[in-house]
Amino acid sequence: VFEKNVAENNLLKLALKKGTSTILRKYAHQTLNDNHDISRQIGDIAKRKRYAISLADTVSELNNLHGKSGNEWDKEWTKMMLKDQQVMILDFESARSIVTDSELKSFINTSLPSLHKHLKLIKDIKGRL
Repeated sequence: VFEKNVAENNLLKLALKKGTSTILRKYAHQTLNDNHDISRQIGDIAKRKRYAISLADTVSELNNLHGKSGNEWDKEWTKMMLKDQQVMILDFESARSIVTDSELKSFINTSLPSLHKHLKLIKDIKGRL
């Protein structure tokens, strides 16, 4: 989960630099702030519990955006972010059913509403572009 959050943050930062749509950039800014909180929380839990955390390789995802600009770039980015949000929610929901650690389960349960909000917002953005 942490790995995917880091990968998503890289895409969000890129949207702040290259995105042309105001709603896309606003979404990226808000989601990046929310993800920062999620990363901090999971990092704190992992540190206390001595869980190993790995980092994601986002190069292959970023290659999909290479050579695109303007509205075409925004649409491709939105498509990628929509997929990432869906996978993140599935991962959290799957983890919720198998995690036995109460602190980690609580973190998952409190994070899911934010992830669902992000999914709804990116779907709305996709419909507007």
